[in-house]
Amino acid sequence: MLTAISTSNIQVIAWETSRSEGPFCCPECQYPVVLKAGQKKIHHFAHAPGANCEFGSGETEEHMRIKRELYETLLKAQGCTNWAMERRVFDGVVRPDLSGRVNNVPLVIEIQRSNTTVETVARRFQEYSQHRIAMLWVLTKSPTEGSSTLADWKQYLNSIYQGVLYIHKEGSQVGIIKCNHNSWSVRTYDTKTIGIADIAKNFTPFKVDTLQEKEFLFEGGWIWNAWQVGEMMLDDAIENIRDQQLLIEDMEKRGDVDGCNDKIDELKNFISTIQLPEAQKRQLKEFLRTFDKNVKSTNGTW
Repeated sequence: MLTAISTSNIQVIAWETSRSEGPFCCPECQYPVVLKAGQKKIHHFAHAPGANCEFGSGETEEHMRIKRELYETLLKAQGCTNWAMERRVFDGVVRPDLSGRVNNVPLVIEIQRSNTTVETVARRFQEYSQHRIAMLWVLTKSPTEGSSTLADWKQYLNSIYQGVLYIHKEGSQVGIIKCNHNSWSVRTYDTKTIGIADIAKNFTPFKVDTLQEKEFLFEGGWIWNAWQVGEMMLDDAIENIRDQQLLIEDMEKRGDVDGCNDKIDELKNFISTIQLPEAQKRQLKEFLRTFDKNVKSTNGTW
């Protein structure tokens, strides 16, 4: 953990305080914590021996480094206000790694931990969504480019974020990793980096529809979605549209009218969110005219 409570009952930050200002306690369980302020690692707090509290568990050196970098960048970024680390939000039950506002819109940021599970991601997604707070979950390490097997919780995040994952790059920038299934039997994915977005600039809250992944079912939720507002390269946009067209054609051949119509609506929504430079917009419009004719030939509801 990077914060603790001082004897004055105020939150202190590890790299802005000294041992002489202690003793300190855990903000979650109030058990004593020790300031670790060495020369090699990020300054942080750790529970004293005997504690039975999971707050701060699973935080690697990389996790803490990214948390600090994001925090210090967002504190100074234009349009970003009220940013804090490890603060209770809404009803005081949850402490995200970072919470604040971008252009007065609430956002929480969670950073990958060594003990992250699909249950943790699902629970946090549901809790934040109930309060209409968008969630961004940032990876510390990128999946291998090409064919990659994703852990269950990354598969779940990939579903939430409509086929992408986000990995921290530097400052408030995150890389956008596109992940498409290439084998449902072993849950492997074709992955590649398709762009970079800035948390401080490219943020619009986006509501996803009812989500079913494995045994988890939620009636929609709110996400931070750079896929919607970031500049996508033309080739990636067209590739995604063609992939969806193949799915539509397959559903039509199988007589799955409802599934076909749902997929067409989903594709329309995707196309409406694509943002490109003007020159690429014209190229995309030309492609869509041809695409539109092809879809009409397979299904009259487009």
